Amino acid sequence: MMEINQALRENALIATSCGDRIKFYEYAETGDLLSPFIIITPSQPSKPSSYGSNTNHSESYYYQINVEATNRGVRDSLAYEVRKVMRTLGFEQQAGGLDTYFKETKRYVNTRLYSAILFTQKEEENE
Repeated sequence: MMEINQALRENALIATSCGDRIKFYEYAETGDLLSPFIIITPSQPSKPSSYGSNTNHSESYYYQINVEATNRGVRDSLAYEVRKVMRTLGFEQQAGGLDTYFKETKRYVNTRLYSAILFTQKEEENE
């Protein structure tokens, strides 16, 4: 999760628009609600994906990323940048998600699901 957070912060548009408002799991109600923010949440625990010689060689990862803003165009631009960043990390957008406006909070919300199968580092054999 930290790698995703860091990669998002390195994107120029995301950094300019969100600053330090990229959070894990939830965004504090006392936070700046007038500026855009991003929430990263694992949608399920990672799990082993492939084995060879009784050794796990890859892990499957699943994340939900919410982009929220008071302006729909800003939200859409940020969501597009998030997708580009996630692709560089090996993640692909999956079916499902949410694209809506919440009257109560006066915020446009775009929720996307991403998954990846990432190869694990080979463990050195103990002799």
